[in-house]
Parts: sequence; C-alpha cells; structure tokens
Amino acid sequence: MKKNIIILSVLGLIFTSCITIKADGNSVHTDANFSLNQELIGEWKIVEINTKKENLGTFSFLNNENKVSINVGCNAIVSSYQLESKQKINFSEAMVSMKYCSENIHKKELEVGELLPKIIRYQFVGENAVRLETESENNYLIITK
Repeated sequence: MKKNIIILSVLGLIFTSCITIKADGNSVHTDANFSLNQELIGEWKIVEINTKKENLGTFSFLNNENKVSINVGCNAIVSSYQLESKQKINFSEAMVSMKYCSENIHKKELEVGELLPKIIRYQFVGENAVRLETESENNYLIITK
C-alpha cells in the first residue's frame, strides 16, 4: 500500500510540474512551450517579406495571450498563434480593421495578412532576428528587435 502511494505521488509530481494553466483557465501550455513563448514576446520590426527588404512596421507578440498585433502603417492586423513544438508555429486567419489607407499601404497589409496563416515555423537568425517561414522558400517574414 505504501509503495502504491509513493508511486502515485511521484507520478502526480511529474505530471503537475510540466503543465502551466493560464489565469483565464482556457489554455494549457507545457513549460517548454511557455519558455519558447517568452523568447518571442515583445515588439519586433518587420524588415523583410518575401525577399523584399523594407521597413514594413511592427509585429508584436502580446504577453501571455498567444496573440500577435501587427501594424504596417494604417490598419491593425490581429491573429492568434499556437506553438506546436520547438520552432513550429501556427497562426489563425488574420483580422484586419477597415480604415481607408493609401493603396501602397493597403497592398502591404494584404501581403502580410495573407502570409500570416501560411507560416508554419520560425527560427532565430542572428542575435535579434526571427525568420517566420512558410512551406515555400520565398514566402517568409523576417522580424528584428
């Protein structure tokens, strides 16, 4: 009987030490995903999209919400994301506010908004840059701190 209690106690510790539940009670993350998430949290600058190097605005991973907020100059672009495993990430379809913008900015917003749900992985490149990649080699975003 003592042996069973000890085994159950050890198993309980193993399982409870690997799970963090958000305060809202809706999401469950492993500690490994939570620490990966912390590396991404914060505001980044979009410096490259699909081989075009230019300043496209900001890309913010919101603290502990699994959401991103993007601003390319006019409308707000919002999406949620999920870290599947180390370097694997999925974004939901983007929601975009509907302000009237210049045609140039509108095209950039569409390009970012359409690319976002296609992103499947990320990798850190250099000290302060992340490459968000799709299946296609030429469809990606590079963001920097």
